[in-house]
Parts: sequence; structure tokens; C-alpha cells
Amino acid sequence: SAIIRSSWNGEIKWILSDPTGYLEQYEQYLLTPVGEGFEWPYNQHAVQLLPDYDNNPDTLDILLFDNGYSRFSVNAELQRSISAGEIAAPANYSRLVHYRVNEREKTVEQIWQYGKERPELYATKRGDANLLPGGNLLGLFSICNSAGSTNGHAVYQEVDPQGNAVWQCLGQSLNENNYYCEYKSERMPIYTANANDLRLGQAAGNFIPEEILAQCGY
Repeated sequence: SAIIRSSWNGEIKWILSDPTGYLEQYEQYLLTPVGEGFEWPYNQHAVQLLPDYDNNPDTLDILLFDNGYSRFSVNAELQRSISAGEIAAPANYSRLVHYRVNEREKTVEQIWQYGKERPELYATKRGDANLLPGGNLLGLFSICNSAGSTNGHAVYQEVDPQGNAVWQCLGQSLNENNYYCEYKSERMPIYTANANDLRLGQAAGNFIPEEILAQCGY
């Protein structure tokens, strides 16, 4: 559960990760969280570099899919309270998250997230997060949380920068066991440059010989 930036020769520059359990030799690289509402990512996927939104040469904006599988298990006191029956286990969740890393100050700020408010989208593994050309974000929540699940499905979700849903699509299997596990998703154009060869909107020509059509009853 770590996002690490290193040089080409393998020198670590910083680590974005919950600091729990790190050896002392790595503590110097761990980023310090700043700002309100910050949460670490856990078992994340699909880290990508975002545009420089704040025009600050010292910062990097990154987007990732935070699965959240070990979000609560690393908290020993929380697990003790749950085991003792003092509190109920919290609902886990997966998120699309935008972080801003200040490389000079070695800090990290959570700018935006989507998914915490929708625990029904919790995905223990897989998943994707993509910035779309218009500024919206596309997320893939692959909900196949147990081996042999009979309710495996995926939710493809586009949201705007304010967290408003633009569209949602449910993917599921028609097989008897209904096991559907997706991995990644990408927004593709309906038509590419090669579509010019299709001559869309023009009348189609019939290249099937008349005798063949006659044999088929046309």
C-alpha cells in the first residue's frame, strides 16, 4: 500500500503511504499529511500523473484508485475494540482520490475523493481511475470480493470534478455462476481517424451479385 517515486537509478524520493510498520531506514521518505479530511490509500491501483493544477513546480498532482482493503486492519486499537465487542466494524469503501504531493516540503494533501459515501461500491481488488479529456473522472469498481462469488459485478462510474454522477453502467455475467471480475477501463472514441473510410451518412452500395441475392430469396 505504497506509492513511491524514485530516480532512474533507484534512489527513493518519497513514499506516499500509511506510516504504520515501516522500518526506520524508510521513515525519512514518508510524506506528512496536511489539510482537512486526509486519508491514506490502501491496496491501491492505477496511479497516474495529473496536470499541474496549482502551477507550482514543487508539487505533483496524482490520481489513483484506492481499494481500501486493509484500511482498518492496520489499526491495532480499532481491531481490538471490534474483537472485544466495544464497537461495530466500520463499513469499508473504495475511492477515486486526487492527492497533491509537495516534493520540497515532503507533504501530501488530499484534494478530492469519490466513493467513501458509497460503500456499496467497495472493491477489495482491481479497479481503475482515469482523468477524461473534459475534466471528468472515470472509475471502475470491480466488485468481486470473494472467491467463487455469485454476485460478482462491476460498476463503471463517470463523475464530474464536484463529485456529481454523470453516468453509471453495471457490468455482470449471464453465466450460471454470475462471476464477473473486471480489471481496467478506458474511455475510447466511438470513431477514430480510420472512420473516414466508412463514409458515414452516404448511401451504401450493394456488392453482392444479383444471382446470389436471388438464390437467397431477395
